[in-house]
Amino acid sequence: MEQCKTCQGGCCRRYNIHLWGSDIIKICNALKVDISFFTYAYHIEEDKIENLKGKDPLFIFTDSGKEEYFILILKSNESKYYPDTLKCIFLQEWSADALGSEELSGIIGRCGIYGIRPVTCRAWPAGYEEETQNIVIRDPHLILEKKHKRTSDSPALDICKNTLTHQDYINFEAQYIEDSIINHHEKQFFLKVAEKWNKNPDISDNFYKFLVKEYNNRIEYIKGEVVYGTV
Repeated sequence: MEQCKTCQGGCCRRYNIHLWGSDIIKICNALKVDISFFTYAYHIEEDKIENLKGKDPLFIFTDSGKEEYFILILKSNESKYYPDTLKCIFLQEWSADALGSEELSGIIGRCGIYGIRPVTCRAWPAGYEEETQNIVIRDPHLILEKKHKRTSDSPALDICKNTLTHQDYINFEAQYIEDSIINHHEKQFFLKVAEKWNKNPDISDNFYKFLVKEYNNRIEYIKGEVVYGTV
């Protein structure tokens, strides 16, 4: 969208980005990096586990010698231009003034893996509504103002300073629908992967090998579940 040209990447600084298995494998293969380079296992507090089970892919890793649950998200690192704030490890940032830009100003943020970015990022700000099975495109500005109140006054966390309208999205609606449906199904599959892993949990070092095996055999999960209609 046009507004994104001047964005500092507020979404990539404010939110934890969930990773599905397909995201992890795709990034590892494309960048030739280890899973630990960009994936962070976020520890889930015990009092929140039951509420998240079945909704988010939770994995048990036995590195500590006890049963603990984690979700997998993109790692963050410190921002060069916004002190005391974090950003997605793949978010690149520049000073427009230092670049001598006549079109842009301030700090500019751009995704460094845009072509292979996680499906959660591709679908944003659209979401899949489980109850209605509809795709809903939300206004990031209103999400910030009404739901996800800012905990810091840092401009790094600003998201879409102005309210967006249907016209802002109209040229991208088909892609939002496609990406949101893919995101929903990737999450559902990853929930099944988590369920299988947790039946016989292991240390995190063995997770990627397990993950690749499961995705290589992915077709096994949908046998008997897909029904093709006839004309």
